[in-house]
Amino acid sequence: MGELQLGDSREFSGEYKMGFFSSPEHISVNISVEKVWGRGYRELGNGKHEITDFRYAFSQITKVTGSQFDKKPCSMIVFNERDNIYLPGINVLTPTLESAVNQFRDLLLEKETEEIKRLILGGAFTKDGRTQLQDEIQLFKETVERLKELKRQGFINPLEYSELRTKLMDFYA
Repeated sequence: MGELQLGDSREFSGEYKMGFFSSPEHISVNISVEKVWGRGYRELGNGKHEITDFRYAFSQITKVTGSQFDKKPCSMIVFNERDNIYLPGINVLTPTLESAVNQFRDLLLEKETEEIKRLILGGAFTKDGRTQLQDEIQLFKETVERLKELKRQGFINPLEYSELRTKLMDFYA
């Protein structure tokens, strides 16, 4: 398996049969930088579940974790902190699924890092462009927040952060 690219996706699938007399259900999860989709069991409450097709934006993933379904271990993806999708019978262990999600998350952060560097170093924030950007102060605030987050995540080292921050702040000097 080569290095992950923005247009790539990963698919994990398997089958699960709940109960002796039921027919097997195809279980799958597909992951890309834009979305997560597939077929799994959604928690309804009161210990009940339904088989369902699901589709979420990648950004809606709260966590990937191990869980229990029908008293057996399985993987579970939590979306929006409350929507649990159980994936019994998937052909990989939870750490493998979690690793795929983390690889896509890292890919997105690397892309965001490049966009911020391009904005700051490419001259979007310059004294000459100040009048054009006065109406876009929100862009500046978002860029500052994204820059802080990228430093916290380790995608920008402290020296690089300091240089980018200084260049960004020079715009308002």
